[in-house]
Amino acid sequence: SLFFDEKIDASKGVPAIQILNENNELVKTIPLKDYNGQKGYINFEWDGTNEKGEKVPKGNYKIKAEYNLDSQSKQYLQTRIGRGEVESVIFDKGKPMLRMGEMILPIDSAIEFYKPDQKPLEQKPQTPPKETA
Repeated sequence: SLFFDEKIDASKGVPAIQILNENNELVKTIPLKDYNGQKGYINFEWDGTNEKGEKVPKGNYKIKAEYNLDSQSKQYLQTRIGRGEVESVIFDKGKPMLRMGEMILPIDSAIEFYKPDQKPLEQKPQTPPKETA
């Protein structure tokens, strides 16, 4: 799964998940228009094929999603990695990192930690602080 901080707005650009190979070459694009209006954790599956429907070789692939194109900056918002099991905490040059399968991520990329038998906290919309006179 991937984590979307804001609701997907399909009218802003072309929201999509991108699968990239080890050379950062685009292997497949998965459209997100069917997820319009959703935010938070979104689950998806990749069948291991490229744009032509051919199976790709085994290896490491990067997954990212871009959504909600900003008309001023011409930049898309990007997602974060979704849920995963933390296998261990390691240190790289003195910085704590999370080992999640074959991925090693900075500890500050985690939104929350919870036990496997617990549900994650629901993401609630932020409300601006009330002004006081």
